[in-house]
Amino acid sequence: MEEITLVLLSALVVLIVLIKSWGMVSGTSGATNIPGPFAWPFIGNAGYFFGVTDGESALKAFTTMAKAFHDPLNRFWLGPKLVILVKSPKYIETLLTHKAASSKDAFFYKEVKNVTGNGVFTREGEAWQRMRKPLMNIIQPKNIGNFQGIIGKKVENMCEELQLRIDQGFFDISKYIKLCSLEVLFEAAMGVDNIGFMSGLDKYEVIHQVEEEIEEIFVSLWNWKAMTGLTKYNPGDFRELMLPHLDKMIFERKEEISSQRIDYNTDPKSYIDVVIQTAEKEQRSNYETSLLLVDFIIAGSDTQSIVIILILSLLAMHQEYQEKVYQELLSIFGHSDRKPNEDDLKKMVYLEMCLKETLRHCSPPSVARYVNEDVQIDGYFIPKGASLLFALYLPLVDPQHWERPSDFYPDHFLPEAVAKRPKGTFMPFVAGPKSCPGQLYSFQTMKTVVSTLLRRFHFTTEQKFDDLHYKYLLMREPVNPLVKISKRLPTSSS
Repeated sequence: MEEITLVLLSALVVLIVLIKSWGMVSGTSGATNIPGPFAWPFIGNAGYFFGVTDGESALKAFTTMAKAFHDPLNRFWLGPKLVILVKSPKYIETLLTHKAASSKDAFFYKEVKNVTGNGVFTREGEAWQRMRKPLMNIIQPKNIGNFQGIIGKKVENMCEELQLRIDQGFFDISKYIKLCSLEVLFEAAMGVDNIGFMSGLDKYEVIHQVEEEIEEIFVSLWNWKAMTGLTKYNPGDFRELMLPHLDKMIFERKEEISSQRIDYNTDPKSYIDVVIQTAEKEQRSNYETSLLLVDFIIAGSDTQSIVIILILSLLAMHQEYQEKVYQELLSIFGHSDRKPNEDDLKKMVYLEMCLKETLRHCSPPSVARYVNEDVQIDGYFIPKGASLLFALYLPLVDPQHWERPSDFYPDHFLPEAVAKRPKGTFMPFVAGPKSCPGQLYSFQTMKTVVSTLLRRFHFTTEQKFDDLHYKYLLMREPVNPLVKISKRLPTSSS
């Protein structure tokens, strides 16, 4: 009996020591007074993510955790990591722009980094500035006007392929949109036409494999075993698929630079030039140089694709809004089939409202930042070493800020409605120094693609708004949205 008692007492002591040392294990500088649930040793609150097997179940698990408590800030432990979940617009805006939270948190982005190496979206400090600054020069407003012809050309190519789907029943348009966005990105920002590096490959199969890989990354991110360090994502298949072709593309650009004596150091013309410049300064191998391209390719094409796919589905469900957009386009173009220019895009006011309302439904569910010094805010204490996890989606469906939060309702973005809302309610491109650099480029591409498609085709669907399901990827991505298209305009060749 005494031996059993001694064993139980010893176990209790070990348990108390583990709980007391939890903050030391996690690297935080101290406790927090922010409320949250009891955290078990080793797993903390990672039990919320038991059963995560795909992007859809990952989104459900995250949403359940985020809605479990009604405080503006909540404390969770995901494995050994102290996580402060930020949910109110006030604290989202304040903390996203706080000087102590300017770095992405490696705990949440380690799986992305496993795939992409150390590209522009996962870098920090001087290394980040080295790639971010020239990228911003490439996509600054005075330059993106040069992209308009490229976008128009790629959309026309997609329309030609979609001609074969006219009146052919319901289908998932995702693969067409994602390929078009990828081709636009490669030529506009990287100077590579027709993604020639994929020669010999089925382009749509490549798109499918990239989709699967992105989902695997986020499933791993929200898997309780990964949170506790029991498993690690292996990006081998994805790298085997992409890197040899990216390596070839970089080699061909280097040959071009050499033969034409291009000054890519002081005036990089494309993002490939930025990657080559960075790799030389950092003495990176060919393999590491190719990796630097991957996160830009994924983030630069996939995010805007999701918005385009969803808006087409939502406008197919809401014929009154589709008709209103179409009438706006008729007022700009008449019945001509000319390609849109920059002035035309500025006149697409109602389409922009619809795009923003679509972004309200598919914005990134969350972003994470590392706290590099203790923070005091309104009596709350956030210790150094904690993660700030911004639940960006929750304010987007809060009835305090939206007239019809559970509907697709473009009037949410009438000027007078926007003026009434706190800034932190709608931040699809995030905020602070790590905000998305491509907002203008994204809207340029989205408006050009959507306006061209709606002038060419009429979209319908049998799906209802409440039937849509989403999964946790780079954005809240719709699952299997199905549309049917019929002809509006004659093609330019007829």
